[in-house]
Amino acid sequence: MNIINSSIPLPQNPPNNHPLAPERPHIQCSRNIISPRESVLSPRNQENLNPNNAKVGSGKLKNIVKEEVNEDIKRKEEDPSSGFYYNKRGEERFKKGEYKEAIEEFTKAIGMNDTESMFYWNRARAYKQLGDLQKAYEDVNISIELDDQNVEAQYLGGKILAEMGKTEIENNVLEKGLNRINKALALCTRKDQAVLKKEINKTRLRIKKVIWLKEEKIKKEKHAKAFDNIMGLLGSDTAGVIAGLEPVEHSNAKKMIKEYAGKNENKYEIPDELCCKITMELMEEPVVAQSGMTYEKSALMDHLKRNRKTDPITRKPIDDEYIFENIALKQKIEEFVEKNPWAFEYSYNENYLDIKF
Repeated sequence: MNIINSSIPLPQNPPNNHPLAPERPHIQCSRNIISPRESVLSPRNQENLNPNNAKVGSGKLKNIVKEEVNEDIKRKEEDPSSGFYYNKRGEERFKKGEYKEAIEEFTKAIGMNDTESMFYWNRARAYKQLGDLQKAYEDVNISIELDDQNVEAQYLGGKILAEMGKTEIENNVLEKGLNRINKALALCTRKDQAVLKKEINKTRLRIKKVIWLKEEKIKKEKHAKAFDNIMGLLGSDTAGVIAGLEPVEHSNAKKMIKEYAGKNENKYEIPDELCCKITMELMEEPVVAQSGMTYEKSALMDHLKRNRKTDPITRKPIDDEYIFENIALKQKIEEFVEKNPWAFEYSYNENYLDIKF
């Protein structure tokens, strides 16, 4: 498989909206940028919204501010003179898969308020769905400039860069996407972001996998070329005579080189202890049953629903109330995947261009 040439131009001095351009400085806006998707606001925004709440306990303060913000957003979403009105219409179109129409609505929202990070983030999502990665990248950059604490914008930016970087010969764009993903992970500090954090981490591992597969493909191509050159030199009987080898020695030399090349090919092997005994695949959430056996959590739960409460291997009765996370094994699995990026969501003879972000 040939590496696809990049569709992204690589000028010596790339413009600001190019994936390889350096990060632009964060823009500090005079107004408060408040995303309704964030359930906990910064202390600055909390105090600006209601200074009288400063004396209230931090937990109650956050709930009060959250309610105030949600009510304010609801009022704006019903007001045709507000950008939030068109943003809501755009989100409804997006849910229906009407991406072009959604872009029109988000554009109207931006026209009425061009300092709201969420409006650009929403339009970037729609552009990405249509496959217009360059426009999506431009919009998500503006979204991040307006609010660099916007987790979803950082996450989307990383996914867009990863999708763009798959077809690049070098891994610069993929590495930049990985940095965005790491930034998004660092911003996921709240308990209610646990699901999002897990999703972002999976994307991080997929990017690392693509980088590894691309580098491995280049290595294999170089080794194959070198092997062909050597075998070409040894292929003729004349080469053996020149080298002073007897016919048998000449034949053995070629055989040894072929065997050596085979032994040095990468072996994709996942240790048995890291694999679920139900799915036979690498586990992500290993849990221990009463029997002492460890399984992938989702696979075990599915088994219990279909086959009553019996252990899949021992067939002994088990209670789903006594199933616990295998923390030590989970740590081993995570360490293994970090060292072997190919192992995450492993598929035999996988093409990295098929990995979606």
